[in-house]
Amino acid sequence: MEQLRKIELEIYRAMFKKAKPPANFDKMFNNPPCSEWYNQHYLDGITQHQIMDRICMKHKLSPIERSVIGRHLRLGFVPSSREVKNNPYAFKPYDKRKGV
Repeated sequence: MEQLRKIELEIYRAMFKKAKPPANFDKMFNNPPCSEWYNQHYLDGITQHQIMDRICMKHKLSPIERSVIGRHLRLGFVPSSREVKNNPYAFKPYDKRKGV
């Protein structure tokens, strides 16, 4: 299970690197700016699956192991696959408002 957890973290890192806006997963996970920080980043579902498939193939995971990782990702911190335009709560990397 420890190996699967490391692979899962590798997938998260790759997804947030490709997300809009990009983010350092480890930094955001360890010091989250808000409770649903992962939903403030967008990455379409097809790209999410491609990243997961590529990394799972690299590690030669069995179908059962891939299923376990896929379930953990869906229940975890994947970027949102729905892009919301004009979202007042969207992450703004250089937001100069007070308290943000």
